[in-house]
Amino acid sequence: MPPSFRDDRMPPVPRRWKAVYRAGSNHLEKPAPVSMLEYVSQRDWHGHGTHTASTAAGSVIPGASVLGISTGVAQGMVPVGHITVYEVCWFNGFYRPDIVAGMDDAIRDGVDVLSISLGGFPIPFSEDSIAVGSLRATERGVTVVCAAGNNGPVPSSVANEAPWIITVGASTLDRRFPAFVRMGNGRALYGESMYTGNHYLKSGGKEPELVYESGGETVAQFCLKGSLSEARIRGKMVVCDRGVNGRAKKGEAVR
Repeated sequence: MPPSFRDDRMPPVPRRWKAVYRAGSNHLEKPAPVSMLEYVSQRDWHGHGTHTASTAAGSVIPGASVLGISTGVAQGMVPVGHITVYEVCWFNGFYRPDIVAGMDDAIRDGVDVLSISLGGFPIPFSEDSIAVGSLRATERGVTVVCAAGNNGPVPSSVANEAPWIITVGASTLDRRFPAFVRMGNGRALYGESMYTGNHYLKSGGKEPELVYESGGETVAQFCLKGSLSEARIRGKMVVCDRGVNGRAKKGEAVR
């Protein structure tokens, strides 16, 4: 059990709760191509659901850090809150009927708060499944909290902007983790990273070669599990295209 989901201090489940527990399936469906897998249950394969669930109600974890950097206390918004998960997203996307059905199930089960980390650019409320479903929820006394999206900062980029929704945008940090990649032509690219430089130190200061595996296999550019050639990438810095699988999965595939 991940530390964020420890339940040793949890109060009993409210008697009014109507949901039925379903164990997470170990069965993975493999529609195509390599490593595009998902569970036939609410169990999380991609990582987004686990991340957002711990943000909502993760337990208090003292001494949390990333590779020993920026140590502090990690916790969700309601550390001792009960959570229930409704899966509405699949590998091939998410659809309006699934989203509305998931919200309706949550309302019937008796949730107090709906935490929804979905959404793109703003669209008319009548066409927005989250806006429609959340209106029904708020009419029944359920608080709906949604993500503002990932498309800013440009005008009209905030998602989930219906007035009956609590829309939450990302905060800024009071620190940076700068990292520079020096290219062969002398150009330096600025970014941020938690990498501590172990490879650089172990190699005696030899800078790793940069490699982009677009090659003959179409999915290698996304760094899907099983798509990379160990011989071509060992000891090198690998560039992965965004999309298809989660960024943590890309790192695991490279590792």
